[in-house]
Amino acid sequence: MTIRDKLLNDPRVHPTAKRKFLAVLNDVRSKGLPLLVWEVYRSREQQRALYAQGRTDAELRKVGYTDDEIIRYRKQGYLSTKPVVTKLLNPRYHGTGRAMDCCWLVDGKPTWNVPMEWWETYGRAAKAHGLRWGGDWKMRDRPHVQYEGE
Repeated sequence: MTIRDKLLNDPRVHPTAKRKFLAVLNDVRSKGLPLLVWEVYRSREQQRALYAQGRTDAELRKVGYTDDEIIRYRKQGYLSTKPVVTKLLNPRYHGTGRAMDCCWLVDGKPTWNVPMEWWETYGRAAKAHGLRWGGDWKMRDRPHVQYEGE
């Protein structure tokens, strides 16, 4: 159990999703892998900041961003020169507490740069508990799992 597991206690996290997420964490950690919860619930504001990354100011204005928003997100580090990390302008699964993103705790620090076998172990555990794993998508999102029920 890590301190970031407390993100699952947010009342906005769907109860069935939470149960499944905890089962995935337990399965992966029981194999000795240091899986770390990175994000679960994501607000509309957080999603808009993520969407701003990798897109030009002109692209953002076309989808309704104000100049003040763009300035704020750029100051927070969501730069057009960084890679795109989401296709969604509004949170869908994260916004309803039905998605979890994980990474790994290596040498006391979060990292996404681990052997592919670790990600595959995570993906298999997610699917075994009825979740959809982003590692199976065309635009791979290995840290992401989502609950598509109810």
